Amino acid sequence: MLSFATLFRRAGALAGVACFAAALPLAVVAAAPLTLSSPDGTLRGEFATDASGALVWSLSRFNQPLLEPARVGVTVDGVDLGAGVSLGEAERGAIDETYPLHGGKAQAVNRARTLRVPVRNRAGALAFTLEARAYDDGFAWRAIVPGAEGQTRRVNGEASSWKLPVRSRVWFFERPNDWKLKSYAGEWMSTPVENLPKISKVGPVQGTPLVVELAEQGGYLLLSEAALANYSGLRLRALPEGRVVQADFTEGEKGFEVRGEIVTPWRATIVVRTLDQLVNSTLIPNLCPPPDTRLYADTSYIKPGRSVWRWWSAGTGTPAEERAFVDYAVELGFEYTIVDDGWKDWPNAWQEIRAITAYARERRVGVLLWKDYKDVASPADDWAQLRGFLDEVAAAGAAGVKLDFLNAESKDRVDFTLAALRLAAERRLLVNFHGVTKSTGEARTFPNEITREGIRGVELNKMREGPIPAWHNAALPYTRFVVGAGDYTPLAYSRPGPTTWAHQLATVVQFLSPLQCIAEHPEMLLRDPATRPALDLLKAIPATWDETRVLAPSVLGQLSVIARRSGETWFLSVLNGDEPVRLERLDLSFLGDGRYRAVELTSPERTGFVRREVEAVTAQTPWSLALAAGDGAVVQFLPAAPAVVEAQPRTGVPNFHAKASVGGTVRVAYLGGSITAANGWRTGTRAQLQRIYPQAKVEEIFAAVPGTGSPLGVARLQRDVLAHRPDLLFVEFAVNDGALDPVRIERAMEGIVRQTWAQFPECDIVFVYTIARGMLPDYTAGRMNRSATAMERVAAHYGIPTIAFGFEVARRVAAGEWVFSADKSVGLKDADGRGVFSHDGTHPNELGHELYTEVVARHWPTIAQAGRRAPHALVAPLRADNWERAGIKPIGALQASAAWSELAPDDKRITFHAGRLAPPTWRSVTAGATVEGIVHGSVIGVLGYKNEKSSFFRVYVDDLPPVEGSFRDQPLGPQYRLKSWFDARTHAPGPHRVRVEQISGADDDRELLLSGLLFSGDDATP
Repeated sequence: MLSFATLFRRAGALAGVACFAAALPLAVVAAAPLTLSSPDGTLRGEFATDASGALVWSLSRFNQPLLEPARVGVTVDGVDLGAGVSLGEAERGAIDETYPLHGGKAQAVNRARTLRVPVRNRAGALAFTLEARAYDDGFAWRAIVPGAEGQTRRVNGEASSWKLPVRSRVWFFERPNDWKLKSYAGEWMSTPVENLPKISKVGPVQGTPLVVELAEQGGYLLLSEAALANYSGLRLRALPEGRVVQADFTEGEKGFEVRGEIVTPWRATIVVRTLDQLVNSTLIPNLCPPPDTRLYADTSYIKPGRSVWRWWSAGTGTPAEERAFVDYAVELGFEYTIVDDGWKDWPNAWQEIRAITAYARERRVGVLLWKDYKDVASPADDWAQLRGFLDEVAAAGAAGVKLDFLNAESKDRVDFTLAALRLAAERRLLVNFHGVTKSTGEARTFPNEITREGIRGVELNKMREGPIPAWHNAALPYTRFVVGAGDYTPLAYSRPGPTTWAHQLATVVQFLSPLQCIAEHPEMLLRDPATRPALDLLKAIPATWDETRVLAPSVLGQLSVIARRSGETWFLSVLNGDEPVRLERLDLSFLGDGRYRAVELTSPERTGFVRREVEAVTAQTPWSLALAAGDGAVVQFLPAAPAVVEAQPRTGVPNFHAKASVGGTVRVAYLGGSITAANGWRTGTRAQLQRIYPQAKVEEIFAAVPGTGSPLGVARLQRDVLAHRPDLLFVEFAVNDGALDPVRIERAMEGIVRQTWAQFPECDIVFVYTIARGMLPDYTAGRMNRSATAMERVAAHYGIPTIAFGFEVARRVAAGEWVFSADKSVGLKDADGRGVFSHDGTHPNELGHELYTEVVARHWPTIAQAGRRAPHALVAPLRADNWERAGIKPIGALQASAAWSELAPDDKRITFHAGRLAPPTWRSVTAGATVEGIVHGSVIGVLGYKNEKSSFFRVYVDDLPPVEGSFRDQPLGPQYRLKSWFDARTHAPGPHRVRVEQISGADDDRELLLSGLLFSGDDATP
């Protein structure tokens, strides 16, 4: 694995650049300046030597001076290496790449022109190498001082400076004590550039970033650093002569030691004309190296999400109280909970943590554990203290750590943060830094940094220094958040300070953090009638976004109007500062050509919400807001559902209809979950088909396994359906796929279609969409739910007929003819004579199944007559990565250790749930038991059974780090249920050696039942 210094140095080196030759001694002569222009030509940086031989840099925009010449130089062992120098011959190059982001947009574009030039001293020796990059939205440079690997030198400071434009205004954060430069938790404010040396009560040193509003040319600058490693963090000292800010460091004149080559962080300047460009700049992460492919071969554990948090609202609780927050996370749909300061004081603390994490893991909630930096700060023995703690965290089953109270950006703290990220990544743990300084792009190189503080957040609303003023919030998106994620911990209904509840809600949209930790107590979010109008919208706000737009009314520190998109849904959010404002006809052009349904939340009474819903909204719809001081608003724009009908005949079932009309045997397959496994609509439609085609013999292919969805369905298809040569295939997975990512649904459903038609092109297919209670609002509103919508895209692509049962159920419930669910003791009709559809909110009772059967009968004549008899052609795929080649490799075809024993085919533990639809199942009660073998494909999974004794397991793929897996995705009971688990990683094509290892056995009252390995990919062989 590369060292940090090597990793960060290589990221800036140009591919194929030759080493600089030793130079002859030469006198210092002011040579022609070196220039470097941005790809679009609008920015031009210049390096030159002044009359004294000192290296200086300057920047122009549109051929007009922007930043006047200022020094470049690093002082090493008392020598200013940028003084008395000359520039050698430059090597030039370019960068053009994209990479994924977790933030305000899904992807970053890294496109720049580059320069690399030797800087020589008076004797002609290489003083350092200067590297520079010019982007369309900024300019950056750094120095690389050569040194032997074991050599230790002292960096005493830098002459590196910026000379800011006249009449500009500088935004900085202020806190009137020494905490200002410890935790960067100051309030953002501005001053004329000339006042910067004397504006702060604690001296002329400011933390970065600084944001500069330009008076003459217009637009904005942001000054900061990127790729901070093996160095001290940058602050900026405002020099007395005014307009010049110079590099400053925590260690002061004594400096800090660096071993080996000295690589300064990039001295970065963002240059933009609009706030939209400022917010969307990725200059800081662009300057950082990509992740080490070995350290981050598996990134499946790095999952953005929302978190509940007890500390702010009620303090760290008892084990039982913290366990209750896992339940709150589930109820809110959040992905994490944070157990903060105080848990180590519990009796048997680690035992309690293991119990909480096990409980949380069964509910798909990750747990982060707080730790004081000082307890693990020693670098001795390769950070033995820290490694020991992280080992305990990983062994306890937590998702990550929250490391607090670093309170400086001195080199030793920088070393600690990078060591923590590296060691945590080796253990597949997330890291949240608190009491820490600004981001310098660490999250690109170390993507397990899920967030960091370095911001004045809502925590201050419960402290004497609080509450936070509204103008601070209105400045944050254009200052601190430009350089990276910030753990502001938003949403304080109970302590909103001078802001309204709508303002508080808007901070959740505007303030970026891949771990969005919500401060307010879940009881207030879930139970308080005053917050209830905002609950569904809060649940829908994601932690990361696909696209961000800043709207024109925005003014830094006064008003922030931002629209963000996740998938097809937009959120418009407004944070107002200290003055009332009326926004007339907001520009909704970000909606494009689409039609939307809008939900608006405002707080005219400061607390509570007014909710307004508008059914038909387009980019041309007038939208206005009246905002008081400290006010805000959030508007959710949901894509209006296309006109849908209960059934889409499309190309119908002409092949089945023709064959059944003639007579003979026709085989009808039913692939689905428990709704299909029940003797209900399945047996009802089969009987209907027999009545419609009396001359035929209708045989059933039973392929329904309760609790399973389309990803396992496509893997089972060959064994359970195609091996029996179907003429007609019904596919039912809408309910069990309800929580799945739509992309995954599309891959699996398309795989079912393509795999079927590749072998049996005359087999007709029908998708049916069942309904559960959570889907009722969608169907009542006249649209399909998310899973059915994903399936409908596949059906439309291939011309497959579909039947959506939910519309008729919703119609009867809305008309008062039925209730959706009631206890089984009520029977099929309630006391008012209304029909009862379900007794558990998911599975239809006898009456519900009769309705499903009636709906099929109503549409069958139209579906049967649609289309023309012909083999189905396999058109170009909807998704190139579909699961057409999915399958199961049974345990019998793998190498199993001696601990495994095969269960009898009629063993009731397995036949109770899946009948004989699973491959032969093997059981082990021995920790360390393994099965392994070769599978082909880019998608890899495990098939087995779960119950309350199910063991966790580790999955090894080739030489990649192992991934821990489990079938325990929900509270377990004594019954055995067939379950699938999929590795979240996408592997390279080709054969892979896969090994599954049992983690716990009989000593822990655990067992593991496995049926096979799952696979899919272009080269997979079902």
